[in-house]
Amino acid sequence: MFRHISLFLVAVVFLSALPQMGFAQTSRARAAMKEQFLKEAGSIEGAIWTFSLTPVHKTPGRDSVIRGAYRVSDLIVYQAGKPGGEWTSEIGKSQPDVANKTTVAEYTLLRGKTGPKQWAKPIKGKALLSVVDFGKLEGEFVDSDGYKWKMRTMRIRE
Repeated sequence: MFRHISLFLVAVVFLSALPQMGFAQTSRARAAMKEQFLKEAGSIEGAIWTFSLTPVHKTPGRDSVIRGAYRVSDLIVYQAGKPGGEWTSEIGKSQPDVANKTTVAEYTLLRGKTGPKQWAKPIKGKALLSVVDFGKLEGEFVDSDGYKWKMRTMRIRE
């Protein structure tokens, strides 16, 4: 009985420590980032997507998760030319294959953040994404230097 109570107390202490470890803050930061993207997008045409790029093998300069957003309209991918700007800079193309539930996307200048105020170096590359759920795709992104990343995208506004 004491062992069960001890395990319970350890679990309670661990779960209560998650916010101090940054886990709750991370989800709050993601929610704030999503709200900022929607605010900046305003009433533009196309779907707004968030993305995350996680390096498969961490190397210097490729050791942090990159998060950001873009819009897709008529299979053209756009981002703001500068933070807080209009979402009119063409940064790539999307080629969906509805029959296979996949999309090939080529990005010429994908921008994102590694932290609340830390912009990552713009990245160029190609992604092969598969539908995992309605409005969610995952797959592999290979940058122009041949490094592999795990890419996740989620549509947040149609």
